[in-house]
Order: sequence, then structure tokens, then C-alpha cells
Amino acid sequence: MEIIAKLGSLLGLSFVSGINLYATVGVVGLVTKFNLIQGLPPEFQALNNNLIITVAIILYACEFLADKIPGFDTAWDAIHTVIRPFGGALLALMTVGKASPGAEVLAFMIGATMATGSHLAKSGFRVLINTSPEPFSNMVVSVAEDMGVVGLAYLSMAHPVLALIITVILTIIIIIVLPFLWRAILMLLSGLWH
Repeated sequence: MEIIAKLGSLLGLSFVSGINLYATVGVVGLVTKFNLIQGLPPEFQALNNNLIITVAIILYACEFLADKIPGFDTAWDAIHTVIRPFGGALLALMTVGKASPGAEVLAFMIGATMATGSHLAKSGFRVLINTSPEPFSNMVVSVAEDMGVVGLAYLSMAHPVLALIITVILTIIIIIVLPFLWRAILMLLSGLWH
């Protein structure tokens, strides 16, 4: 059961890192700092540093504002195409703690893959939403993403088995939807080019 719980934390935290790394780091840091959940990996203690929490919250505030501006949010996502997957991979490593080198490499790869998948889905979905003439849909989606990230990050630590189920369902949805999403984006770009 411990392996399933670790897998739930690993997949959940990696997944939400691909959507908003700074909110995820902030949640993990605050949860460990105030000891809100017992039995977390000791490696999470590295994130309960006041400076790390402050920087994560400041960067989250920047992302919160950037996500509300159509067009700028796409540029922000492009910049984070490397940052989010790498952050998800590092959180996955922290989740497994001291393990065999093989398990650490596997955790790193799974974390990077999960974060990359959720990042690509978020970025693609945002490009399509930006085609809407009104700015409110962008803001609503952004706030919903932020609430989902904070909720699933907390759930990944407090109830990792439930987080595992939710993350697997979301991953299956992304696997099904991502090809259609990218096809729609290519059609949109083709239409703009011509």
C-alpha cells in the first residue's frame, strides 16, 4: 500500500507541476512548514524554507497575473516548457526519497513525463481559449486551473490513493484529447498563415 501511496503523490505532484509549478512548490512548502500532514517524505523539508516559500508565492503571483492576459499567457507557457517538466521531475525525485539509483531515475523520468503532458495540454488549451474575443473565459479557466492545482497538490500529500485515481483519469483524458487539441491548433495556425 505504501508503494501505491508514493505513486499517487509522485504522479499527482508531477502532474500539477506541469500546470503551475510555483503553486505546487508553495503548497508543498507550506504544508511541510506548518506540519499539516504527517508522514511526508523528509526530502520535502527542503521546501519549507521561508525563502523558497516566499519566492514560490511571488512567482505564483506573477503567473497568476500572466495567465489572465490573452497572448501573454501563451508566451509565459512557452518559457515554462522546460521549467515545469524539470520541476515536476525534481518533485518526483523528492517523493521517492532515498531509493535505489534505478528507482530515482525512473521517478525522474515519470515525473518529467507527467509534467510535460499536463503542460502541453494546458498550453494547447490556452492557445484555443485565446481565440475567444472576450477575455473572461481566459480568466475563468486560469482561476479554475489554480484551484485544481492547489487542491490536487494537497490531495497528493494528504490522500495519495485518491490523488492517484484522479491523476490517472486526468492523464487518460489528456491522452485522448491531446491529438485533437494539437490538430485544432495546427488548423488555427494554418488559417492565420494563409
